[in-house]
Amino acid sequence: MMFFKPHANKQASFQTAAHTLAGGHDFDRLLSFTFKCLDSMNSTAPLSWPRLQPLRTIQEIWTEAKEHHEYVFLIFEDPKSALGREVILDTMNQPSILVRRMLKADVTKFGITTFPSLYSVNKDGIYKKVIVGDYGIQDRANFVSAIQAFSGKLIADNSTMHKNEKDHIKVGDKKEVEDQEMKNEGDGEGQYEQGKEAEDRPPQSALVHMKDLESALHYSLKQEVAIKSSIDEEAVTALKNYITVLVKYFPGREEIMSFLVSVKKWLNDVPGPLQGEEWSRQLDALQTRGSFLPDDVTWIGCAGSETRYRGYPCGMWTLFHTLTVSSHLSHLRTNPQEVLLGISGYMKKFFGCEECSKNFMKMASTVEQEVHDGSDTVLWLWRAHNKANKRLHGDLSEDPQHPKIQFPSRTSCPQCHTGDTGWDEAKVLTYLVGLYRQDNIVSDSRQTGLKGGRVRGKGELDWWEKQQRAQDLEKIHSLRKQKKVVYQQKMERQVWERARQADSQEYNHQDRQYQVSRKGWGLNGVDLGMCMMFYVMCAVIILLMYYHFTIRRNWRPCGCLPV
Repeated sequence: MMFFKPHANKQASFQTAAHTLAGGHDFDRLLSFTFKCLDSMNSTAPLSWPRLQPLRTIQEIWTEAKEHHEYVFLIFEDPKSALGREVILDTMNQPSILVRRMLKADVTKFGITTFPSLYSVNKDGIYKKVIVGDYGIQDRANFVSAIQAFSGKLIADNSTMHKNEKDHIKVGDKKEVEDQEMKNEGDGEGQYEQGKEAEDRPPQSALVHMKDLESALHYSLKQEVAIKSSIDEEAVTALKNYITVLVKYFPGREEIMSFLVSVKKWLNDVPGPLQGEEWSRQLDALQTRGSFLPDDVTWIGCAGSETRYRGYPCGMWTLFHTLTVSSHLSHLRTNPQEVLLGISGYMKKFFGCEECSKNFMKMASTVEQEVHDGSDTVLWLWRAHNKANKRLHGDLSEDPQHPKIQFPSRTSCPQCHTGDTGWDEAKVLTYLVGLYRQDNIVSDSRQTGLKGGRVRGKGELDWWEKQQRAQDLEKIHSLRKQKKVVYQQKMERQVWERARQADSQEYNHQDRQYQVSRKGWGLNGVDLGMCMMFYVMCAVIILLMYYHFTIRRNWRPCGCLPV
């Protein structure tokens, strides 16, 4: 195989590859060589060249998506996989479709746990799983067929990819593959129960970890809000209400609360629509040594048996329960519906799972009729959570080791149950308040029983430690470079302005001199008088000299006088 770069001529060099094995060509090595050649053109490629390099962050998709891209897709895969690049090449001639790829290491911390997988992303930042592969020979054809069915655009003849028509994926029908990761909305206290074995567990196993709350907060603000290409006025209002609820009721440490207050103050001055990129940039700008948002996502109580289970949805349920209990116990509460309305606004405008958002909003339609005081807030969310658990029990998104049950279980709270299916809601309220109240949240690693856990000292700041890592130092250098460029541009503008002002002053001075010269060559009345006097004196002197040298020399008074 020979590779000639674009616009090559007869004298141009070329790259070659020849990989053969007994019995035939080594296809995988030739494929690897092909992608290496394509990747080598990243900086000098023509506009028509396919973009095969993986994105580093999900937000980068909005720098590439143009107005003519009606459908945007992301493929999440392992680094050695060729699937994403193959699908990008298959779809590159369809101008209304944009396909990009991301690697596993960059997205697992954000809850993407199934690989390879294809997601659709709309302009509001809502993403939905379209299809999942198994790194098999049919993945390429399946993914292209799924994109074709989803968009309704003709992409390629799938027979060339060894795919039979009867095997095509019908994405638009009722059996369409659902978004299983983000549908895992039914995790909460029930995360600690595992069928019959859970009945033998002590109630102490139900713990709320501050690390889960901080991770949910990080993903919520730095991922789900930031991924929005644009945030309209209604969404900005919902975001303001959500941040206000966090400022009033999130039981965080001092540094995080200080950061949330800073975000609230800045957001209150935002008059209208907002760009996701501007939101991300402002969050970074507001972080200081004593006011920050943790820069990592680590699940402890919400960790699933596999990375594809639980995580962020569980963290958000835990966060919501904590906010309702904090509101119930707080003297700051002025409206019992405040927390639930703030949560509902966030779920409607920002939560990434569209189906989960719709289900939550259906339940939230009864908030104003059912919630009249703080205890109603706590119990309403508990009922909504159990409804979600019931709906998703047995679903593919359910962690087999952490089934979605009706919580609290009889083991955790035997007094909460009456009969086979009844509840003593007064006892349930007491249980929930005890579980989610601030002084019962585990923040010390010694209490978690984690291997290798260590106690974080008061002066140790995890966000600050993150900044010392190479990747974050790179970001800092990049920001400093940007600031330096902005500063230089500012200084250049100031120098240019000073030069313009100086030129203007010089011009005005010259103009004034010219105007004066037109009126009298710059002379006043005294100067003109002296000039006239010198003129008369010079004329008299000239006449005297003329008299002396001309008239007197030729004059002869009489002949008797000696000459």
